[in-house]
Amino acid sequence: MDRKIKICFVLSHIPQGGYERQLLNLISKIDNSKFAVTLLLYLNDEIFYEEFKQLSIEIISRKGLNNKFINWISAIIFLYKTLKKKKYDIIQSGLFHNGFIIRSFVPLKFRRNLIYNIRNNLKNFSKIQIFFEKILLKNTIVTCNSLQSMNQFNSQIKLESKAYVKNIYNGIDCQIFSDKRSNIIKGKIVFGTVGRVAIQKNQIQILRVLKSLSNEFELIFYLIGSKGNNSKMVNEYIKKQNLEIIVKKMSPVNNINYYYRKFNIFILSSVYEGCPNVLFEAMLQNCICIISSNANSDNFIEDGINGYVYDGSDFMLRKKIKQAVEVLKNKKHLTIINNAQKYVKSNFSNEKMVDNYIKLYEETTK
Repeated sequence: MDRKIKICFVLSHIPQGGYERQLLNLISKIDNSKFAVTLLLYLNDEIFYEEFKQLSIEIISRKGLNNKFINWISAIIFLYKTLKKKKYDIIQSGLFHNGFIIRSFVPLKFRRNLIYNIRNNLKNFSKIQIFFEKILLKNTIVTCNSLQSMNQFNSQIKLESKAYVKNIYNGIDCQIFSDKRSNIIKGKIVFGTVGRVAIQKNQIQILRVLKSLSNEFELIFYLIGSKGNNSKMVNEYIKKQNLEIIVKKMSPVNNINYYYRKFNIFILSSVYEGCPNVLFEAMLQNCICIISSNANSDNFIEDGINGYVYDGSDFMLRKKIKQAVEVLKNKKHLTIINNAQKYVKSNFSNEKMVDNYIKLYEETTK
């Protein structure tokens, strides 16, 4: 019998987030008869998604310390000592801080089989991030989750290096998120968005536009996401504009598909995105989706075909919302919803993502 391929997924910790959810989708579908999986959390033992604990994997973690500086130093030492004792065929991680720590401090024996996932639009990387990406690129296998980020990586960072760069789209559990409801309006029109309350996500634009429309039709807006660098401004705006009546601001929830089912219209207002899980989940849940052109990196949404795209301005977002409301009221939205579901199932299934990673693992360990 062939030996199992040993994979160690390394993260600082597991908060709620797109990368962490993708990792859960991936690990849960890996064949345990062919792969032995370890999850190594080097900064602290936080695991937001309890499903990780139900998987047949090894979890290695440490208690975090209160002093941030000392905690990071201790975390790096813990990471190095733990990996030095272990034998893995592949080390995999994602997000810039993990990529920086792992590629800088893992034992030399692992440097040839490091897989690092790029999730963001590289135009939004700082100069220092670009500098370190170029320095640390050697012997790294890079996976991007959008063609746009892969092309940017090749042009801005890869240059003449021999790094292997491949695009693997995110995978969504289509069975869990598929919804056959008709999405007919009953009373108030329900809008929603899901994501960290941050400048990047630009939720305050949705608030401005919905406020301007609140006199035209009854509405309610679910703003679901963890605190970020724009939380204070968003909270102050809601209070100042007396929007508490129409805005339901919620912390992250595990049963997010329950809330997708409440939405008639989902809005992704981000100033940039790579491959947004929340968009595809909302599309599967029969939401009419509206996305900013900057977040629509690989033309996931075709305007008027499987959703609506706006140019980033308040004026155009208002226009697209009114179009979406009109097709809902006239019950002409089913074609858009059906097109959206077919598109996601054809391109972003969990099975497709896992198959692509399995091929990469087998190629890497030959």
